[in-house]
Formats: sequence, C-alpha cells, structure tokens
Amino acid sequence: MNIVINIDDIWTDGEKLTTEITQTITDSVVRVVMEKTKQQVDQIILKKTKDIIEERIGSEIDKAIKSSLDNIKLRKRSGGIEEVEIDEYIKDFILTTNGWNNVPDQLAKIAKNHIEEFKKRYDMQFASQIVSKLAEQKLLKEDAVKTLLQS
Repeated sequence: MNIVINIDDIWTDGEKLTTEITQTITDSVVRVVMEKTKQQVDQIILKKTKDIIEERIGSEIDKAIKSSLDNIKLRKRSGGIEEVEIDEYIKDFILTTNGWNNVPDQLAKIAKNHIEEFKKRYDMQFASQIVSKLAEQKLLKEDAVKTLLQS
C-alpha cells in the first residue's frame, strides 16, 4: 500500500511552504553554528582569563611571601630576648649548633676532603686502565688481572 500526500492540497500556497521550510532550516543552522561558535569563544576567553589570573595571583603570592619574610623577627638562639631578622637568625643558628665558628676554615676542610677522595678515585681509575691495557697486550695472566681489578 502506498500513501501519497500532496502538500499542495494541505497548503494553499506552495511558495509559502517552501519559504517556511527554508526559513526553519536557516534558523536551525544559524542557531547550531552560533552555539558552537559561542562555546569555542567561551573556552578561549576562559583559558586566557585563567592564564592571566594565575600569573597575577602567582606574582601577588610572591610579593606577600617576600614581604612577610622581610618583616619576620625571631628571638636569637643564644638565649637573649633580642629579636633579629631571619637571615641573622640563620647565621646565629649555623654558628651555634654546628661548630662553624670559622666558616671559611670549615669550607676549606670540606673541600680538602673532597679533593682527597677525588684523587683516590682518579688513582684507582688510572691503575685500572693500566691493568686493562697490560691484559690486552697479554702481559699479565688472567688471574692476576682479575685480582688487580677486584682490589
């Protein structure tokens, strides 16, 4: 069974129907395009705004921290009631708790210990290379090479 509906029978003016359908389709397409465009623009604006706000908040936080650190007063560890700024407090802490009364001497001592350790490592590396070269030239027995490289 076939059912055929003649639109011209329902609508008296066929041109009016075509105009109405065209207008409805145009309105729907325009609405969809506008919604998608609005969403894209909203996302871009949101991202840019968020970036700017994060940057400004970060700089404001940095300023607040610096300002509060500049204004901090702490009591000296040496027992007095005298309040000092944080850098003086740290200096006092290092000098009183670690025995670093003479900081340059302590740093020189640490550097000397590191240099000695590096020399030992270099000597060991140099000796290992000599043993390896002698082994390559078959001037040492394998047992001797293994013993020397292990020690």
